[in-house]
Amino acid sequence: MNTDFEKELRQLTIFQNEIKKLQTGQIDIVTKLNESKFVLQELKLLPKTAKVYQLVGPTLLEVTLNEAKENVENRLDLLGKEEKKTLERIKETQQKHDKKKNELIAFQRKLMQPKNVPKKK
Repeated sequence: MNTDFEKELRQLTIFQNEIKKLQTGQIDIVTKLNESKFVLQELKLLPKTAKVYQLVGPTLLEVTLNEAKENVENRLDLLGKEEKKTLERIKETQQKHDKKKNELIAFQRKLMQPKNVPKKK
């Protein structure tokens, strides 16, 4: 019975690690979102005749201002969808974690209950 508890405890640890990993990914997404929002704000300040360059691999390519804005807006859209998906995965994993935690607490209580010992006559 103790090995069942250890197995369940390992599963709880797996959920905790997955939540940490997802939260780290969420931070990265938010950082990219903020950077992209800043870039879009900067692009909106430029005159329509400004030269804009986009880094593609190791090469800088000249793009139109409208193209650059569209690219950043598309990136913002994709990052927003990715953020939403990540938040949903965090929520689902947190629910699984909480359920497993409650199961472990119940299991632990069961282990701690005194066993029925037959009375001596």
